[in-house]
Amino acid sequence: MGKGEVWDKGGLRYEAVEPQPELAPGRAWLSPVWKRPGPPEIPDEVRFFPDYHAALPLWGIDWYNPPLSRILLQALCDWQDAWEEWDESQLSDSGWAAWLAEGDRLGLQVQAELGPTTVVELSFLEKARAEDP
Repeated sequence: MGKGEVWDKGGLRYEAVEPQPELAPGRAWLSPVWKRPGPPEIPDEVRFFPDYHAALPLWGIDWYNPPLSRILLQALCDWQDAWEEWDESQLSDSGWAAWLAEGDRLGLQVQAELGPTTVVELSFLEKARAEDP
C-alpha cells in the first residue's frame, strides 16, 4: 500500500502514510502523533505471555502495526512492565493473584478485539498459577 492509497474494510478506513522517523520504534503506537501505516494484519494465532524486554506480551502479531486499540495496547504495556519490574521478594500473594487476574482480563480483551477467527493461546497464565511464587 503506497502513500495516498486508501484501504476500507468493514467500516475501518486506513490511508497509507509516510514513515514517522521521529517516533522511536517499539511502542511508537502509544504516541498521540502515531498514524497507522496501513491496514493491520489479523493473525490466525497469538500467544499471550510476558517476556523480558518485549514491547508487548503478545507473540504472533506485528508489533509495528498491532491490530488492537490504543487503550488495550496501553493496558498490555502496563501489564508487561509489571512483569519486567517483578521481584518475588516484593510481591505479595495478593499482588501476584491480582497480576494474574489482570492477565485473564487482558487475554479476553485481546480475543474480543482480534475476533473469533484468531486463537489466543493463554497457557502462560495457567502455568504461572501452577508455579505460584
